Amino acid sequence: MAVGDSIAASQLCRCARYPDYYAQLAAEGLGQPVRAQNMAVNGATSDDLLYRLTNMPEYQVAIREADLITISIGFNDIGSCTPGTERACYKAAIAGLKTNLEAILTQIDGLQGSHPHVLRETGYYNFVIGRTGAAQPDPSFLTFYAKQLAVVNATICAAATAHDGLCVDLLTPFNGPAGDQDAGSLLADDHLHPSTEGHKLIAQTIADAGYAPLLP
Repeated sequence: MAVGDSIAASQLCRCARYPDYYAQLAAEGLGQPVRAQNMAVNGATSDDLLYRLTNMPEYQVAIREADLITISIGFNDIGSCTPGTERACYKAAIAGLKTNLEAILTQIDGLQGSHPHVLRETGYYNFVIGRTGAAQPDPSFLTFYAKQLAVVNATICAAATAHDGLCVDLLTPFNGPAGDQDAGSLLADDHLHPSTEGHKLIAQTIADAGYAPLLP
């Protein structure tokens, strides 16, 4: 089951999305059929995901029955922060994300109980590098955004690890070893959401994290 935001939900690429590709790879890795259930929502924030997991039975049933769970959430939490107001905005948004991730993963733990399952939570790549036209950022904002993105990704990793899951780094696969390369070749025309190749890369990166505890 995939939950989260438009990194998993967007159909801009008019292609299969990473949960579909991951299901194919997991079927090969586990040696049994795997069905993808993509319940990610365009524009979702961690507030939205927490609400769904707490109040919507269809999400609760799906989580309870899932053997593999992928999460991509947090990008839209900082999405409303803009140059000029960003410092306080990012600080508040990341603090809220930290609180919500703890609640989200606690809810998943409760729904899963003692059921062995794979939990993988993706970080985010840097879509700002290489943007052109009206969306081209100021150089000083590039540096600032990279630092804030690092904090977001660290927050995601800390939460996943605390709940016996793994965080999956997407910054290095998309933006190179130093995190400073344009990810455009892996993005759709909006230079934000994954392209076909981007979705395939995300799926492969998640698969490369293995299938413990389902498989050693």
